[in-house]
Amino acid sequence: MKLSDEEYSLRKPHCLECGKEMVYGRPDRKFCSSRCKNKFHNHTGQAPRLTKLRVQHTLDRNYKILNTFLAAGLTSVPIATLVVMGFNPMYSTCVIHSGRTHTYMCFDIKYSMSCARVYQMEVTSELPK
Repeated sequence: MKLSDEEYSLRKPHCLECGKEMVYGRPDRKFCSSRCKNKFHNHTGQAPRLTKLRVQHTLDRNYKILNTFLAAGLTSVPIATLVVMGFNPMYSTCVIHSGRTHTYMCFDIKYSMSCARVYQMEVTSELPK
């Protein structure tokens, strides 16, 4: 459907990114330039990317902290000590439920957790199925 000059002037399309009025081109255009189009779509996809990066960063930090204690030969550490170092007990890559116990994994480090301690830490080569 083609708009008349009068209808087109009443509609006055605006760019979705910068808000600038578009004075030429198709009447159903959404962006004034490819730059604005790219900027708009980059903003749209930014939130999921940032969430993914934040989770990955937290998991990496947890792994480094656990690995530090394993390298020192410790297999049991108070959670308060880990939290002070930046460990976030809410993030793990896997949780294995077996009866009343829960075994957590952070990549290849397997550990159990009580309300006060992280214990039975070990590096494992087997991955859960």
